[in-house]
Amino acid sequence: MSKTAFGDTTLERERIKYYLANISDYELIKAKKHPDFKFVKEWGSQIRSYVFHPYKMIKDHRTDFEVGNIQPVMDGEIDGFIKAFLMMQKEEEATTS
Repeated sequence: MSKTAFGDTTLERERIKYYLANISDYELIKAKKHPDFKFVKEWGSQIRSYVFHPYKMIKDHRTDFEVGNIQPVMDGEIDGFIKAFLMMQKEEEATTS
């Protein structure tokens, strides 16, 4: 793999991480695709739960993806969450087509 190809992959990964970090909920994406879709943000409409005590776990409520080893996630390793989100999005597109 050339340095250019690696750089492109790294840039794409960073772009996806930035995108996922800046969306507040999956419904926001739906709202952008369908302007007549209404979503009211209310208390409890969170994306992820971070539990540090008494056990350690991070759960994405949109995709039901869970991680028991929280330190890598806190260090920025969110590839599992990205993959789960993209797979969920692909499945929804396949069912609506």
